[in-house]
Amino acid sequence: MDSALETLKTELERFGETNDAATKERSRRMLNITRDTGDFLGVLVRATAARRVLEIGTSNGYSTLWLADAARAIDGSVTTVEFAEYKVELASNNFTRSGLSPFISLIILVASALLILVDFNYVRKHATEDDVVWLATGIFVSIINIFLSLLSLFGNR
Repeated sequence: MDSALETLKTELERFGETNDAATKERSRRMLNITRDTGDFLGVLVRATAARRVLEIGTSNGYSTLWLADAARAIDGSVTTVEFAEYKVELASNNFTRSGLSPFISLIILVASALLILVDFNYVRKHATEDDVVWLATGIFVSIINIFLSLLSLFGNR
């Protein structure tokens, strides 16, 4: 067991709890998994020999560390996706501190997420049936683009 990694996980648990208790805005919360869930994810990765793991929603990287530690044990890696820039910075720093950076790829989806939010806010203020159809189409196209990007990452391995 890597004591430095365990120390970091404990620090992130406390940070997440403190941050989430003090923050009302959901997008600013860390929403970390529990330690039991992290243990369970590690068992799943090892038991299934999942050498390529995809995580959607990195936050501060707490759950990614559990996944990456298990992936490292089986010569695997984790690709994690986040759209909040401040969370990307937190996660990136935590990956470096953990020593697991070589086993983690962090994808930033800022542009796609912002376009969807702008469209959604427009529809909320000026909604017509046509706008809702266009918003749904835009979200669908964005999801397909994200899926194709991820497929290109994993498709030829």
